Amino acid sequence: MKNNQAFSGFEADDDLNVRTVLRPNDAGGFDYHEVTDGAVAEAPSVSTNPEDSSMVTAWYSHDGKILCWIASPGRDTAPLFARNTATGKRTLVGQDACADVGMTLRHRSTGVLRACAVKYLKDEWKFLEQR
Repeated sequence: MKNNQAFSGFEADDDLNVRTVLRPNDAGGFDYHEVTDGAVAEAPSVSTNPEDSSMVTAWYSHDGKILCWIASPGRDTAPLFARNTATGKRTLVGQDACADVGMTLRHRSTGVLRACAVKYLKDEWKFLEQR
């Protein structure tokens, strides 16, 4: 993919296909545009402002159908969200009242999210599935 539109960042899936591009916006944040078959969507799927500075894309699932990210819009702490790339449905996956989600743990072979961690006074892992 050629950067001829002043993109400031790129997010790729596990096969290194660019799936999202970031572009600075007039509000002082970023617009996140989805990329399908090399074409960048005209309208952003997500827009941020300076208060949303902790928004970070975490990863795409192995099949590219789920995008996970850590973001704080309208919140005191930044939780972990998952978004279905086909439907746009967003799901809150993990959060903590005292600290931002900072790390995630995925299964090596399947890519399934297993846990997320927050660091308030020390690292605390929150496992997301029952054993």
